[in-house]
Amino acid sequence: MSRSKLESLPNEILYDIIEKYINEVDLLRAFSYQLNQRFDAIFSRSQRLCFNFIQRRKDDFRICMGLLLAYMDKIEPLAISERDTPGQVEAFLSFFPSFDLFRQLRTLYFDFDCGTVGTSHISRALNSILDSSIETLSLAAVNVGDRSSIIYDIRLIFRLESLKRFTLRSGIDKLALGVSHLNFQKFKFKIN
Repeated sequence: MSRSKLESLPNEILYDIIEKYINEVDLLRAFSYQLNQRFDAIFSRSQRLCFNFIQRRKDDFRICMGLLLAYMDKIEPLAISERDTPGQVEAFLSFFPSFDLFRQLRTLYFDFDCGTVGTSHISRALNSILDSSIETLSLAAVNVGDRSSIIYDIRLIFRLESLKRFTLRSGIDKLALGVSHLNFQKFKFKIN
């Protein structure tokens, strides 16, 4: 059996691979500034893109932040995390203070540390979710402590009509006090 090169695949297969199986952070890292016009065109014409910034090197993150503006309206799943990448959430929120800029966003994984990221930045980002069409939301909140504004913002997320799945990893005990009156039948959720 002969081996195929990525370049020999038809565009339709490349679209399928890009839209369903590849983290675009890897793709941008591999192909940006490589002068490959075919891949640049396929990437820019793709309808659905996935950006996962979890455990990314700072160089990869910086490259993507500079190029992300061109793809914001195509990103459906997005993952941002402070875990093993200190300063990433703060840097991301300084570029993109709200998630409503990502019009096609359907899945969001947001892992933040209130001890390192400004509470106002997190509140603005969480409030911007209320105007989105996010269906799956996973929050991991560390060092929330007694920051009542963050707890209040997380409570508001339950009003999001499009939300179908919700996961919260945190030590927030006060959250349950404010959402006990809501109907949780529409959600598949897990609170750790």
